[in-house]
Amino acid sequence: MKKFLIIYLLTLLPFVGLRATSITDSVYVYDAGNPIHNLKKDNLRILDIGNSYTVDATDYLPKICKAAGVEKGFSLYLAVRGSSTFKSWVDIYYDRDVTENIIRLCAGDNIADVATGTAEAGDGSLFRDALKNGKWDLILIHQRSLYATNFDSWGGSTNAGYLKELIQIIRETNPQATIGFYIIHSYNSNYVSNTEKSSLERWKKIATATKQLCVNYGIDFVIPYGTAVENLRATSLCDTNEFSTDGIHLANGLGDYVAACCYWQTVFAPRTGISILGNTYRTSHLNETVAGVKNITDETALVAQKAAVLSTINKYQVLDVDSFDHYLSRSAEYVYQGNNLIGYNYNSPVGDISIPDSTSAISRGVFNGCERITSVKLPGKLRYIGNYAFNNCSVLTDVYFQSNPAIGSSAIPPGVNCHLAITDSDAADFNTANSNTYADASYVRTISEGKYGTIMLPFAPDAASLKNYAFYTLKEAGDGYIKFEEVATPVANTPYLYALREGGKNVAITGGETTIVAEINNYSVGGWEFVGSFTKQTIDCTDGNYYAYSAARNEINRITKTLTVSPFRAYLKSTAAQNSNLRVFISGTTGVTEISPDDIEGFDGGAVYDLYGRPVNEPAKGGVYIIDGKKVVLQSK
Repeated sequence: MKKFLIIYLLTLLPFVGLRATSITDSVYVYDAGNPIHNLKKDNLRILDIGNSYTVDATDYLPKICKAAGVEKGFSLYLAVRGSSTFKSWVDIYYDRDVTENIIRLCAGDNIADVATGTAEAGDGSLFRDALKNGKWDLILIHQRSLYATNFDSWGGSTNAGYLKELIQIIRETNPQATIGFYIIHSYNSNYVSNTEKSSLERWKKIATATKQLCVNYGIDFVIPYGTAVENLRATSLCDTNEFSTDGIHLANGLGDYVAACCYWQTVFAPRTGISILGNTYRTSHLNETVAGVKNITDETALVAQKAAVLSTINKYQVLDVDSFDHYLSRSAEYVYQGNNLIGYNYNSPVGDISIPDSTSAISRGVFNGCERITSVKLPGKLRYIGNYAFNNCSVLTDVYFQSNPAIGSSAIPPGVNCHLAITDSDAADFNTANSNTYADASYVRTISEGKYGTIMLPFAPDAASLKNYAFYTLKEAGDGYIKFEEVATPVANTPYLYALREGGKNVAITGGETTIVAEINNYSVGGWEFVGSFTKQTIDCTDGNYYAYSAARNEINRITKTLTVSPFRAYLKSTAAQNSNLRVFISGTTGVTEISPDDIEGFDGGAVYDLYGRPVNEPAKGGVYIIDGKKVVLQSK
């Protein structure tokens, strides 16, 4: 049987994004992870265009604003038309709708200075003038509940369609505005038009449709109040009415309240730094004999507030309110779902910050608009940075990468210096599939004087590095020997043997501007291949076709244990059967030197010896041998 010999030379954000704002030691503020443009500007102007669900979502918002002491410096207007769709508002704009519509101030000052009142059917002037004259910063829309689950119909020409036309009108009249969208609440489970017969299952379809919308229509942000409602419905406070008076609309009390809490948490919490958690608005005078009505007490308000916060942590998943502390307890500074960083303590990211080592992804817009971060060190396990993650961080100058993650649109502001700074002790798998460009690159690893190591880097070492280190490539191979030769200009993505030069120092290996490429340049010669690895590999050697150096003799011996190759290392692989003895030579500026396995840092041979210290290639069952420095009786081969 053909054998494959493998020798391992081991050692050898003003955009405002998702954030958590500290109010006390245990209270955090999040927004929905959306880059909401203009959110912190003075005299913020918001227009919500919709139907009775717009009223449901904002009914308690003025009361929440008052309790928070936030009643000025913004204006929130509602444009309401009963049972309206996208098409309804397009028809209103062009004076052809068949139902009256209303413009009114919901909360804040009359900053927008637009006319309010009721317009008759076929008269779109009130709405049209409001759009053209309001100079809106945020404009929100949503779909009628009847069509909310069917995204495919939104772009058509039926009553469910005209989404593109409505967005076009908004963009043309208010090019400066950020467009938002409601994840509306679903019918309750018992409502006759709920074809899913489950509020949860219908909500899932609404949430999925909203996801598709954001991807296909460039919607800027989402208010997930329907998710907050479902979070509340999953608690013990919910009864068969599911906080709904008629199966369609939210009931007075907790139903409307949780929706407004979500609105606050999405827009006003990141704007003001005041969490919905701890908001003091309460009411206990409501008639709870009416279907779906529940009073807002200290106990029920806290449950609703937590449900709202959780909806902004994950817009598209129902989260358990009873596990609220779990979602906030990963660290005092950052907030996670799994290893995905989704928020942070507002008062913490100042100056030079380091993202925790366990982080594998940074969500969209997490640090958007943060004006106090000067530099960021990212961990080696990072695989993804979402859109707008660090956008508009006005004093950010440097981002230090240890990995090569996929980077979303506008994730790093223009002009920020991106550095590839790999620390070997912290390094994880390195993905060369992402073609990122770095201003400079470095790799830090310590190697002992007089020892060799294997190395493969995603950048070319510069002249300063070559003063301290010598790099050797596989040059020649023959019967029982292989030879490495020093190279003058090592290149990226290529495996080398390397060592400190005489008088050289263990300093960072550095390189200039680097664009990552996926192609790996392995060397093959004389039936041998020198293979580099950017990923951690575990090799199962139980088939007996693997060999390693013996520390006692300058030989190769068959081994049967598992070998591990770390990132930025290389190994030798034979494509043909070889003698067990292998001699290794290094050709450098001082001539040719034969090296011993003892000279290869981190070598772990795992060889088998007889009691006289001689290597054994074919140990016999029942024999007495020395393995890993211990005398053992071999039970099996």
